[in-house]
Amino acid sequence: MKKKEDEPKKGAPAYMNTYGDMMTLLLTFFVLLFSMSTIDAAKFKAVIASFEGSIGILDGADTISESANILGNGVSQFPGSSDRSTLEQEAKLEAELEKAKEDLQEFTSNANIDDQLVVERNGDEVIIRFADTVLFESGKAEIKAGAIQTLDTLSSKLKEYRRWLFIKI
Repeated sequence: MKKKEDEPKKGAPAYMNTYGDMMTLLLTFFVLLFSMSTIDAAKFKAVIASFEGSIGILDGADTISESANILGNGVSQFPGSSDRSTLEQEAKLEAELEKAKEDLQEFTSNANIDDQLVVERNGDEVIIRFADTVLFESGKAEIKAGAIQTLDTLSSKLKEYRRWLFIKI
């Protein structure tokens, strides 16, 4: 009798068993990791809030802050750790920040640049936000000629707050 020519084996190639076992183990591993994970709602909201406004996708510009008890030096998170002098300093700082905000708003209104920027207060910061196209044209890296005058006007006032000035980009 004549032998049949070499016919390919029926079924899956031999390596598919090993590959299938590996994929099953990986799936089991990730299901196990997922089942053990927990999501802290406060930290998740803080992470989402840190993206708001920072990359131009979401509205607002809140970031993770020490007041949310997520980040901090540890001492400020213990109740009763502040004494009377610290409370007085905080009240004084609060009043100074509010006065600075109102002063900057009045200055921008008098200088007729209040339509180009917004002065607001967020916690222990006074924030100056420029409108979208005040400083730069869309897609350009060169500052507008009119923006230089706006910046010069604003910088003359900001020199009064030199001891506080901290610029965040």
